[in-house]
Amino acid sequence: MIQRSSPPRRSAFPAVWSTGASAAIDGDPATFWSSPFEQRGEVWLDFTTSDPVTFDSANLTVVADGRHSVPTRIRVEAASGGAPLATVATIDLPDIADADRPNGTTVVEVPLGTTVTADHVRVVVEQMRQVLTKDWYSNLPVIMPVAIAEVDIDGLTMAPASGAFSSGCRDDLLTVAGQPVPVEVNGTIDDAVARRSLTVTSCDDQPLNLNSGEVVIEVADGRATGLDLDQLLLASDAGGSALATGSLPRQVPAGPPVTGGHQRTGVHHRIDRRHR
Repeated sequence: MIQRSSPPRRSAFPAVWSTGASAAIDGDPATFWSSPFEQRGEVWLDFTTSDPVTFDSANLTVVADGRHSVPTRIRVEAASGGAPLATVATIDLPDIADADRPNGTTVVEVPLGTTVTADHVRVVVEQMRQVLTKDWYSNLPVIMPVAIAEVDIDGLTMAPASGAFSSGCRDDLLTVAGQPVPVEVNGTIDDAVARRSLTVTSCDDQPLNLNSGEVVIEVADGRATGLDLDQLLLASDAGGSALATGSLPRQVPAGPPVTGGHQRTGVHHRIDRRHR
């Protein structure tokens, strides 16, 4: 059985990695930070730098295309040296018209009226012009996300990540029969950002032994761990012995009979190990 638990909802947590806050400081207006759907409270972009940055404006490139809600008031907060964030300025933005193309953007000047030096900066969307769509399931209106393509603050930049991706050994992603199973996730950063498949292997390269009868396999919620284990391939030889790592077949060989049922939140399998 594969189950998911749900952590507390966070005020500004992107749906996918590629729409995180770093997308708003990568110098590419084609990428953007995005809030969740149906966000009724404040949302924000939060940045922490190794060295303080000094700035007197926080110009925004706002996505306004008729498919995203549009900010109308923002608040800029800043702090240094681990101090609590303090409000620097609250600004009412001018009216922003929707572009006639998907993901169209508008640059909005946001002078702060003061010079700020900080290593922790937060840009908060206090109010927005809501754009609604109809939920396919409930047929009720839902609020579309706010999206900001660039936050132009002097010294606040982050080049897009590239190259190889490795999670290192993690014991918080997978449990089998209530016991954590340390695994490592490897692939490329491009695939990780695009939510394409990555390789999951056990840290000690040892086979996973399952007892006969019901076995519960649980995966952690990716919103809390940063990694989604959406699909796991468990395979063995017909006699029950382990397959060699790296030689998993594209088509799993015939094995013991399995009966399965499913629910909306999980899949239940029972394995009869008497089969040889």
